[in-house]
Amino acid sequence: MLTKFRAKMIAKLYAPHMRAGLRVLDVGCGNAVVSKYLIDKFGITLEGTDILEYLEEQICFKKMDKPNVLPYADGSFDTVMFNDVLHHTENIEALLREALRVASKILIFEMGPSGWARFVDRFANVFIHKDMPVPLNFLNKQEWVELLAELNCKFQIEEMRRPFFGYPLKHCFICVERKV
Repeated sequence: MLTKFRAKMIAKLYAPHMRAGLRVLDVGCGNAVVSKYLIDKFGITLEGTDILEYLEEQICFKKMDKPNVLPYADGSFDTVMFNDVLHHTENIEALLREALRVASKILIFEMGPSGWARFVDRFANVFIHKDMPVPLNFLNKQEWVELLAELNCKFQIEEMRRPFFGYPLKHCFICVERKV
């Protein structure tokens, strides 16, 4: 139920950036429930990649051999998406550079820094996905602006309202495009 709610929330944000046939890479696709939902909703061609394979849905998948290297050729995709993934990486900048290498657009749905985010993510990863790295590198809006400016790309950051009263996490949506 929570995963479907999350998938719908992400789909609503991504809708203006999706169209049938779009080639999308879902980095850190996890169980692929969100990936499958987006495939069905938008008719996109999606492939998932992650450092671990624990798919619950059947999608095209390629395991990452190294945490900050995407196993694809330059320009393989139209769009790369990161859904609550980047705070799990030791080097966010390196992974974003890889994403810009394989696609011209990046869509990011990411939790903001808060005590609740740290607690929820630590709990989920320690008890549910024991092998998942948990560096919890959450960035605030200013840190995102500085990082994306360093990457010399166009970007928009939208801090999202909580979807309902009492929802403990705060998310942001970021659209990044390679400068032409």
